[in-house]
Amino acid sequence: MKISLPIVALWLASLLPISCGGDPAQPGGFTPLAEDYPLELLERFAADALEVVDSLQPTDIESVSIRFVGLDELEQILLKELRPQLAMQFEDEQVAEKSAETMAKAIGRGLVAKTVTETGEIVLVRQNLFDIALAMGMPNYATEQVLQAVIVHEVVHVVDNGAHSLADLLGSAKDADGIQAVNAVIEGHAQFIARQANRKMGNSAAFELFTDAIGKVPETEDPVEMYTNKIIASGFLFAYHNGELFFDRLAAADSAMGFEQVLANLP
Repeated sequence: MKISLPIVALWLASLLPISCGGDPAQPGGFTPLAEDYPLELLERFAADALEVVDSLQPTDIESVSIRFVGLDELEQILLKELRPQLAMQFEDEQVAEKSAETMAKAIGRGLVAKTVTETGEIVLVRQNLFDIALAMGMPNYATEQVLQAVIVHEVVHVVDNGAHSLADLLGSAKDADGIQAVNAVIEGHAQFIARQANRKMGNSAAFELFTDAIGKVPETEDPVEMYTNKIIASGFLFAYHNGELFFDRLAAADSAMGFEQVLANLP
């Protein structure tokens, strides 16, 4: 089954009006995070996540490196990854650089955690979970269960990155549409596996809360910031929701089709 990037993009785009697949949120308890929640908690959640993800997608990875970073470091990590993508979209180098800087700052404030494709480690800004919960009016977001759901998603990225360099996959895209399609494949697969993993862990309600926050844009009085945030949120919504639905449809059509087969058929 040959799947080209344009076909993947069209298929994903056709799913946009459809709500994300999977089990509905189930009522469950949430444990508020302490403001100084420790690294040991992250390491335990990462180890638990790897064990469950491995049961769904066997991997040779034996442990996951995870650490706290400051917002500045997260922005620099994002900037390094965004530069080549924005350079592809803008001929003017200064415009591309400025756009990458603006997006890195905006995305950095809205991320709980990120997998660094160069190192395969997960980095996390401790305060972001609380800031997002406040901005979105979602008090249950700043909880241990949502943090676990986020880490499960990132562990899938770590596993995928160990098998296939995610940076190389993004670098293989030839234009902005290609980047969007590859992003949707990467994020969609992480959501597809993470949903199953969280279900096995009895953490579906928190995973749904994490997923529901994707694409939401808090109000701001700065129209430029609001516009930028809406563009970024739209991209995340497409990649996470439609990417997952893409893998849902693949699984329904042929249970043997998955991440490996999709990557093998990318041009």
